Amino acid sequence: MRGLLKIFIIIFFICFLSNSYAQVDPTIPLPQRNLQNNLTNPIINDNPFIDQKLPSVKKQKNVPSNSTTNQNQMKKENEPIEDNEEEKEEKKEVKEENSNKKEEAPEDKDEGLLGPFRIGPMIGFGILMGPNISIESKIFRYIGLSVSYGFYNNFDMFRFSNIKSILNSQSQDFQFNTLTLSYSQLEGKISIFPFGGSFFIGASYGRRLINLYSTGTLNVTIPNYPTKISTPFNENITINSIYWTPQMGLLATWSGSFGWFAIGTEIGVQLTLDSTVTTSTTFTDPTAQSLSSYVFASPEYTALSNQLSDSITTKLKEYPLPYWNILKIGWIF
Repeated sequence: MRGLLKIFIIIFFICFLSNSYAQVDPTIPLPQRNLQNNLTNPIINDNPFIDQKLPSVKKQKNVPSNSTTNQNQMKKENEPIEDNEEEKEEKKEVKEENSNKKEEAPEDKDEGLLGPFRIGPMIGFGILMGPNISIESKIFRYIGLSVSYGFYNNFDMFRFSNIKSILNSQSQDFQFNTLTLSYSQLEGKISIFPFGGSFFIGASYGRRLINLYSTGTLNVTIPNYPTKISTPFNENITINSIYWTPQMGLLATWSGSFGWFAIGTEIGVQLTLDSTVTTSTTFTDPTAQSLSSYVFASPEYTALSNQLSDSITTKLKEYPLPYWNILKIGWIF
């Protein structure tokens, strides 16, 4: 029994010594060695040159696995600041590119010096109206407004041989030697471009002035006068009319650096609304001048006046007149 007790005491003593002087892993830092041993390490505890403060370990927050919002916040917190700066620079570059594209974008072809309202001069040449000058305008591609003036002087009507033969074939008592026509008109026009292109329909309202000047010889028999009087005459007829003209045409434009280059044509019919005619006749023979009242009352002068009226004056006064501005060209700003 005593022998067993001695063995038990020896074993207990050996175990106690082994726990007291246990070897420490040299790879473990000195401040953490005390944490591994339940016993106090006298070398470490009694050494004043060894810092006793143990490193603090931050506990990580427990993030629930099902929470997506917390994960996104964690990602945003972990993203580097440099990425945000790069994104800002990329956005700036995109804005600059968009602004440059806006600046480099072509201007609206419909816009002129006055925005959607374009205006400019044009010149043309037409039948009856002759050379003409106009101020043309176009608004929003669909409406056109214009003012034009056309004129010519002393056109020889006897260039058409039929007119001279008709005037001189009715009687031997008068003979037309010359007949000239002067013409002028002033009108305003509105045009509608139904397709926004070059084709238009429109109407104009204006005033025209036609002067017919004729010269010739008149043989007059005067009562109680022994012989016929042969006298040259000058007759001037003025026809003043107000008219309107339904018309259609083309006005083609090409955009350029300073506006639109425009070229066009228009055709229609002048319809007379109101007209007045004035006539003045002079005789160069002294005898005819002294007896002018008898001359104007003579059948020979009446036949001469009727011939002019029936052949030319009435037709220019009452009949529809063709209107064709063959070609006009200009620039609309």
